[in-house]
Amino acid sequence: MPNSMTAIRSGRTCAALLAFALLVATPADAQQRADTLGGTLLRAVHPWLGQGGSFTDVQRIVTALHGADPDGDFRWTTVDGAARPAALATLAFLAGDRDASAAQRADAVALKDSLSRTADARRSVNLQRALFDVGVDILVARNAFVHRQGLIDPTRVHVEWSLQPAEVDLAAVCASLLEGRMPAEVFASLEPQTESYQRLVRALAAVRAQDADTAQRLPAPPKRTITTGARYTGARPLARVLVALGELPPTFPVARVRNVYTRPMSDAVSRWYNRKLRKGRVNGALSDSVFAALLDEYHGRADRIAMAIERWRWLPRTFSNDPLVVNLPEYRLQTYARFEGDSADPLGMNVVIGRADSNATPVFAANMTLVVFSPQWHVPKSIMLGEILPAATADPGYLAKHDYELTTGTGRVVPVTARNIAKIGTGVMVRQKSGDDNSLGKVKFLLPNPYDIYLHDTPARTLFSRTRRDFSHGCVRLGDPMALARYVLGSQPVWTDSKITEAMDAGVERYVRVPKPIPVLIVYQTAVAGPTGAVRYFNDVYGHDRTLADAFAKVR
Repeated sequence: MPNSMTAIRSGRTCAALLAFALLVATPADAQQRADTLGGTLLRAVHPWLGQGGSFTDVQRIVTALHGADPDGDFRWTTVDGAARPAALATLAFLAGDRDASAAQRADAVALKDSLSRTADARRSVNLQRALFDVGVDILVARNAFVHRQGLIDPTRVHVEWSLQPAEVDLAAVCASLLEGRMPAEVFASLEPQTESYQRLVRALAAVRAQDADTAQRLPAPPKRTITTGARYTGARPLARVLVALGELPPTFPVARVRNVYTRPMSDAVSRWYNRKLRKGRVNGALSDSVFAALLDEYHGRADRIAMAIERWRWLPRTFSNDPLVVNLPEYRLQTYARFEGDSADPLGMNVVIGRADSNATPVFAANMTLVVFSPQWHVPKSIMLGEILPAATADPGYLAKHDYELTTGTGRVVPVTARNIAKIGTGVMVRQKSGDDNSLGKVKFLLPNPYDIYLHDTPARTLFSRTRRDFSHGCVRLGDPMALARYVLGSQPVWTDSKITEAMDAGVERYVRVPKPIPVLIVYQTAVAGPTGAVRYFNDVYGHDRTLADAFAKVR
C-alpha cells in the first residue's frame, strides 16, 4: 500500500478526475445510471447516506482518491464484500466523534450497518462493496476536514475572513487508518500540534468530566448581597468556581476557605465583572444578578473551550514569516510563539481595540510592510463628517488647537476659512500634523488591507490600564510601540533603540520598509490556556461567540 499520495484539496476543479468517474461504470451506459459507482461519484449522491445522500462538499477529493487508486489499495472491504476491521473501527469512532456534526455521526452508524442489508435485485455484491468503500471515504473526508479546518466555515462568523485553511491529504489519512492506526490518533494528528491548542483539548476533557460529575457541589445563591468579609456558607464552592474560571490562581488554597467571602474572592469577582463594563467600576459585592451571571459563565466553560478549539483549526499551519497576533477579547498583542504556548517569548503588550458599539475591529490577516515614524494622521471620512466638521463649525479654533490642517485630495494645504470648513469630508480633507498630540502617537505600523486597519501608538496612555479596552475607531492602539518597533526592525543593525527614539521624536514623517513582511493575525479567542494549563476566559466583547454558538447549534 502506498504511504502517501499527492495532497488533494476539496474545491479544486479537476476534469480528468470526473472523466475517471465515467470509466468506472459500464461503458455502454452513457447516461451513468445511479446504480453504478461511476454514477454515484459523478452525481455526488450516495444511496446510503442521510439528508438526500448528497456529498458535493467532498465530491472532488473523494473522486480524486478513487482516480489515483487503480489497484484498489484504498478499499475498506475484502474481496468477498466483508468490511475490514479498520473500516469497522473507523466507523465506530466517527459515530461517536463529538467534533463532527449530528448528520455525520448518523451516517457513520447507518453505513456501519449497510453491509448486513439484503442487496436488492439491482445491486451486485461488487456494487454493494463499492458503495460501502466510497461511503467510508466520504465520511473520512468530511471528518478529516472537521479536524483539520473546523466544522464551521469561518466566513459564517467573520465575513472578512481570508486566511487559507490547512490542506487535507485524504490518501494519507486513509492509508493510516487502513494500516491499523487508532482512528482517534489519526484524526488528532490533523489538528494543530501547538502547546496552547493541546492544553485546550486537555482542558475540554477535564471540564466535561467535571460537568458530568453529579457529586460536584456548586455554591448556593446568596440570600442577600454579600460584601467583603461577610459570612457566606457557599464561600468554598464559590472559590472553586473562581479558580475554574481563571479569576483565582490554580494554587489558591480552596481547602482552607471557611464560610467567609474573603478579599481575594471579592477582588476576583470585581475583576471578572469589570471586564464587562465600558464605563464605571463595581466592587466585588456578590448580588443575585452577579452570582447568576457568574454561574452561567461557569456552566458555559465547555462551550467556550470548544469554540476556541474550532478557531484554532481555522488557522493555517505554516506562514511565510513568524506572525504577530492580536487577540481582540484579550486586548493583547503577542508573538505567534507566545500565542502557541511559549511562555518564554518576551514580546507581549496590552492594546486598545475598536468600540463594540460602533467600530468593531475586524477579524482578518494581513502582512505588515511599513513602519511610519512621526506619522501624520489622514483623518478618515467618517470621523471628518461625524466629529471634526461639527466641532470646527462650532469653533473655528478647534482645528489649530488639535494641530489639524485642511488639505485638498492631493495633499495641498488650504486656508482655514468658513467655506473650506463647510467642505470638510466633501472635497476638503483633514490631516493632523506629526507631534506629541497626534492621535497616532509617534509611530504606526502599516499592514495593507481593505479595512484600513493598522497598529499605532497613541497619546491616550491611561486607557491601557483599564480592564475593558474597546475605545478606538477600529485600529489597534499599542501599549508598548517602542517594543514593537524594536521587534520589527531588530534584524537591521542601524535601528538601535536610540535611532528608533530619534525617529519617533523627529516630528517629520519617515517611512521604513519592513525587511521581510510580517503576517499579522487579528483573532478572536475568548478562552486561552496558559502555561500551567489553566484556562482564562475573556468577555465576548463583539458577540462573535454567540454567532459561532448559533452555527454549532444548527449542525450538532
